[in-house]
Formats: sequence, structure tokens, C-alpha cells
Amino acid sequence: MSATGDAIPILAGTRLTGRQGVYSVGALNIQQREQGLVPATNFTALRLRRDILANSDVGALLLNKEENGPSYNRVAGIDANFRFGFLTMNAYVAKTFSPTTTTASAVGNEYATRAAARYEDRAWQFAGRSTGSGRNSTTRWDSSAPGRRKHLRGLRPSVSPALPVEVGPGNAAALAGGHLLEAGRRRARIAVSGLSLAFNFQDGSNMEIGINPNVEEIRSPFTINSSRGVSVNPGRYEFNEYFIFWNTNAAAKLSFNNRYSTGKFYDGHRRGYTIGPSVRLNKNFNASVNLQINDITLSTGSFVSKLVTTRVNYNFNTRMFFNALVQYNTDSRQWSSNLRFNVIHRPLSDFFLVYNERRDERSGDLINRS
Repeated sequence: MSATGDAIPILAGTRLTGRQGVYSVGALNIQQREQGLVPATNFTALRLRRDILANSDVGALLLNKEENGPSYNRVAGIDANFRFGFLTMNAYVAKTFSPTTTTASAVGNEYATRAAARYEDRAWQFAGRSTGSGRNSTTRWDSSAPGRRKHLRGLRPSVSPALPVEVGPGNAAALAGGHLLEAGRRRARIAVSGLSLAFNFQDGSNMEIGINPNVEEIRSPFTINSSRGVSVNPGRYEFNEYFIFWNTNAAAKLSFNNRYSTGKFYDGHRRGYTIGPSVRLNKNFNASVNLQINDITLSTGSFVSKLVTTRVNYNFNTRMFFNALVQYNTDSRQWSSNLRFNVIHRPLSDFFLVYNERRDERSGDLINRS
């Protein structure tokens, strides 16, 4: 995809997956055409896994993006998964390679690591993980026990200490819960931690309350909403998101997903609302509508972002499916749709027919389709 969001044609691609004895292999290669200022680019993904012991495995992964020129980006990693009855342990380490990793500021930041363990039986669940990104690391613990009361099935407290990370261009949306905030060019240091308490009820519903603290150091201004000209000024910001959500039983014919959040946001305030009714008529048909609203006020202006998402799924049988996703974004005032027809003609072999389209809501003009 280009910098303006336009799709770039693909020249050719191939995929290989298979298994031989204790080995599993996967390979994917795609050649992208040159378009305008975007050079021809080759994408490669390789995965090898070997089964060991009774129910464990080790593997290796290689990702490569090679542009027509001196630019490239590669990731290589190894991982392991061990399973012993109620106990599961896994870990990985990965390293990036690109021309920028040789600079002084990048040395030491090209590694990512993770180690996790989980114990789960009929009475107790314990989980912990440690994640590293460059020179930073974080640890998280979770525990839960089945409820012994009439209406409560389980209770799960969760604590996640702070994780400082470097943020670059293109991921500003994640900083506000992923709701419609436009990406901007800036560099920042972020510290994210969390504290929450989740309840699982006997009727299949669940609820969670919690706090997501954030600390950000914005080094250059970036636009958070271009249609209103709202931007975030440089500076250090500390703010908390307080949230609560409640989901009814998803297996029922009619269910609801609801979330509310509030708190400071940079030098202003943000309130977030989510409501999403779902309908499950029978084993063949289900549909849902989800509305996400962000009401944001900053020193540079205020705006309300809305994202409406509609999903429809129809299962003709156990081998044939149709899925539709339609979204409307009030910031860009665009409609986007994704339609997919899937046929499983043999076990582990699928045929997909996919159609994508994006239109401008004001004029009705077609922006792109594929």
C-alpha cells in the first residue's frame, strides 16, 4: 500500500505449506510491482517447525522485505513451545536487520524476546510472561479461580507493569485504543501499564473494570484529526484511561458488547463509547453491528470520531461460507467493504473469492477496489 493508502498491484506470488514426519514447513513469496515513487518490492516469509518430546515443538522464522535498491528489512527468530500436562511454557527471540540497525541509536534495540508460562487445571489458573523490546522489558501476571458462588464462574485479576517503547510514524491509532485516530509523523517514548479485574458469570456473560496508565513524551507535533486540523503538541504527557465493559452471552440469539472509557488524553480529555448488538438466528446465520465513538477535546481543538462496523456471516454447510464486512469512518467520510466467499474443497485446502471496495461518502466516487 502506498503512502496515500492506494493499493499497489502484485506481479506474482506463491505459497507452499506441508508436513513431512516431525517437520512442518511454510513458505510465501510475493513480488510487488513498481508504482510511482514506490519501488518494486519482494516479500518473503519462511517458517520451519519440528515436533519434539511428546507434545512440544521448536521452530525458526525468517521474514524479508527487499526493495529494488539499497533498502531492506529482515526479521529472523527462533521459538519453542513445551507442554507438560497442565503446564505450558513458550519462548521466542527475534532480531531485525536493516541499514538503520547499524546506527548508534539503533544498536541494542533490534531484539525482541518473550518467555511465558501457564498452569491451568479445573480449580486454578496461573499465567505470567516477560516481554522484551530493545532495551526495555515488561512482566505481566494473571491468575483466576472458578467461582464457587451461584452466579460467578470465575474471577481474574491482572497486573501489567510499565513497558517503555519507542513509537515512530504510522502507529498513532494504537495510542487511543485503536479508535479512528489518524497516524502522524512523530517520535515518542511510551510507558504503558495496566490493572484490571475481570468477572466471568455462569450465564456466559463477562465484565471487566480497569485502569490503563500512559506516559508519553512527544518530540514533534503530529496531526490526530486532519479534517478538523487538531494536533498534539510536543511535551511529556501522563494520563490514565479508566474503563469498564460488559458482554452478554455470545452464544445467545441476541447479545450485546458494551464498553465505556474516560480519562485525560494528552493535554485534554477523551471519552470512549462502544456498543455492539449481535444476532445469531441459527447455526447458519449471524450478524453484528458495532458503533465506536471517541469524544476528544484537546488544547488545539475538539472532535468526535465514529466508526460503524457491520459483519454478516452465513454458513451454507461445514464446507462453504460467506462473510461480509462493511465500515463507515466519519473522519475520512469513507465507506469500505470486504466480501469473502470460502469453499473447503478438500481438508486443509481452500478456495477464496474476495472483493474489496472503498468509496467517498460525500460524492459516492469509487476510491479503489480489488
